[in-house]
Amino acid sequence: MIRAAGYLRVSSAQQRDRVTIESQRRDVPAYIAAMGWAFAGLYEDDGHTAKAGHLDARDGFARLRAAIIPERIDVVVVVAIDRLTRSED
Repeated sequence: MIRAAGYLRVSSAQQRDRVTIESQRRDVPAYIAAMGWAFAGLYEDDGHTAKAGHLDARDGFARLRAAIIPERIDVVVVVAIDRLTRSED
């Protein structure tokens, strides 16, 4: 079975205040369930930028990467690719 984790991120306090992280918490697990995949958890960075050079400040992203390496996660689900990154790094 495919093991899918969700990565949730908002990049600013303004986005956080508009509760956009809450909609991601709702939508990402629902999508994983609809696909019939095994839920492997949520990884979250609330209020962290995706600009180049800022990956080290994203604890949720670091934990996600660490879980992928030993093959505990097959698929990462995001609501939009810019939640994951905005650069090539």
